[in-house]
Amino acid sequence: MSEEADTVAATATTTPVAAEPKEHWSDSWDDDSMFSGVIKSIFKPGINKGVVKALGAIFVLLILSNVFIMVSIGFNIHFLVMFALTLALGASMVWYINVLTEATEEAEQAKRKAKEGETVVKTEEDKKNE
Repeated sequence: MSEEADTVAATATTTPVAAEPKEHWSDSWDDDSMFSGVIKSIFKPGINKGVVKALGAIFVLLILSNVFIMVSIGFNIHFLVMFALTLALGASMVWYINVLTEATEEAEQAKRKAKEGETVVKTEEDKKNE
């Protein structure tokens, strides 16, 4: 049996292994379009540029629709309040995305420093968890 095992081992190492075929639909999503970014964000954690673009477009359309309603119907305190809430929500979204981006960049920088062997400054919360 050892001769058969040696023969199988020899043929296994010399036989080339066929590469797995790529999926055809994934090649078309490699571009940085807004739609592909939103679809990619479903499968990956975090926020990417496509989601940010989509949220920006949605808020612009929401603001425009609020302005159109206010102009077409006339001044109404309810539409003014809704317009103010829309602006506040859009501003808070932009603020949150900026904070999330900064936190992500700091985490990536800490990971790079840890890989390079540099010391990473620990926060008080990290010290408490140890």
